Parts: sequence; C-alpha cells; structure tokens
Amino acid sequence: MRNIKQISIGLCSFVLALCLIFTPKSGLAFEGSVETTDIFAKGYIEVIGESESGQRRYAAIRAATVVAQRNLLEAIKEIRVEGETTVADGMLQNDAVRSRVAGFLRGARVCGRKYHAQERYGEVCLRVNLKGNGGVYASLYNTLEQEKIVTTGGDAPLSPQPVMPENAIKVDSNVNDSYDGVIIELAGHSFKPAIVNRILNQKGDILFDPSKVINSILIDRGTGGFTNKLGKAKGLLASWNGVKPLMINAVGTRQGTDAVISNRDAKTLFAADQNNSFLSQAKVVFVIN
Repeated sequence: MRNIKQISIGLCSFVLALCLIFTPKSGLAFEGSVETTDIFAKGYIEVIGESESGQRRYAAIRAATVVAQRNLLEAIKEIRVEGETTVADGMLQNDAVRSRVAGFLRGARVCGRKYHAQERYGEVCLRVNLKGNGGVYASLYNTLEQEKIVTTGGDAPLSPQPVMPENAIKVDSNVNDSYDGVIIELAGHSFKPAIVNRILNQKGDILFDPSKVINSILIDRGTGGFTNKLGKAKGLLASWNGVKPLMINAVGTRQGTDAVISNRDAKTLFAADQNNSFLSQAKVVFVIN
C-alpha cells in the first residue's frame, strides 16, 4: 500500500513538473503586422521580439530586442519590390541595397516594451513605416531604382503624365471631367501589394507607376492604397480629397503586382486624368481579395 502511495505521489509530482514546464506564457502584450497585404494596408511593419523565460528584466528586454530586430529584418526581406522580386533579392544582388536596409533598420521605432515578472521574460515591439519620412519610399525606393532592382518608366517628368494609349484622342469627349481618383477592383485576380505596383493596358503600356508620381507624394503615399473593401477604398481616397473616383474592373494581372485594365478603360482613365492629374498624386486604390 505504501508503495502505491509513493508511486501516486511520484506521478503527481511528475505531472506537476510538466505543467510548470509547458505552461504557456501569458498573452502577448503587442500585436505584430508582417503579412504583406496587411502591412501595405496599414502602412507599417510591426514585429514582436520575445525572450526566453527565467531572465532578469534587463537581460530579458535586451534579448527580446535582438529577436525583434531579427524578425524585422526577415519581414522587410519578404516585401515584394515588383513581380516576384523581393527586398531579399535586392540585398543579394547589391551592396548599396544591403547598406540602405541596414540603415533603415536602425531607424526602427520601439512601439512597446514589457517585462512579465511571473514568467520572467520580456517582449519588445518594433515598427518601421512604409511611407513618410524614414519610410521605405523615402529610404529605399531611390536606391532600388538607381541600382536597377526596379524597372520603371524612366525618370518622372516635371509634370508627370500617364502613357497615352493608342487612339486616346478618340475617347468620348463626354468622359466625366470631375473624376479625381481611381479605384481598381481586382476581384478574382491574383494581385499582391509591392513597392512598385503599376496599371497597364492590355498592350502592356504603362499608365501608372512610381515614375508618374510627384516625389513628395510618393514618399507620403507610395503608389496608392490597398484594401479589401470598396467602402474602405472610397474612404481612403476621400482622405486624399478624392471624392469622385473612376471605378475600373481589372481584366487581369501581370507578374502578380501589375493590374491590367482593358484598352477601353485605359483610354477613359487617360482622358479623366488629363482634367485633374490625379495619377501624379497617387490617388489610386487597389481593391484586392
């Protein structure tokens, strides 16, 4: 009988030890944002670094910071530049890109720190913006273009204009001249946000890309916005003073990051933009699945 009790006590102790070892940590204090569509919709990358358990506060926060920096680098490397090309590809090809990414990482903002005293581990949240001063377009885009990692339609002219589609002059003169933005709906098409997203006609002519955007607006707005709902797309354009958008359904995509519209819609887009120059202001929103 005594042996049975001893065995029972031993089993209970073993189970308790397992519970202590595998007890999950209390819920994370922060939420990360690293999925491609998510980060382009929100306009920033946010990562969480978490230390091992059983550390003092200073050591735990320091270790969590190192993990967050590593996670941030991995998230940045996964960003698409255009087509299937990622920032990681650019870093492999070019020292200038690697150097620029390293500098970009140093500008990451700490968006939170927390030490969990009970389990004795730390969390650190780091964030970098895609847009605005210090963001991807301000810090990285020019280097990617100069080093030929991205292929654009050339240097932006003083008054950026889209490529005139063939026979554009024959567009119906009744095209509404009050359009002040464009929404491209991509339902049913595979399309990914990238540093460079273009709008093409069916012949492959470039109607919109970063070279068509005024530089200061490119830094603040990138190549437009991304959302999965039409209502949100209209709201985003409205925040850029675009209250009457031209609605266009894409007929396909190219390389996963270029939206292809019909030649007829391309002519309409060109004619509408002649009146309000909204493409040069990146008043473009892509509605994706």
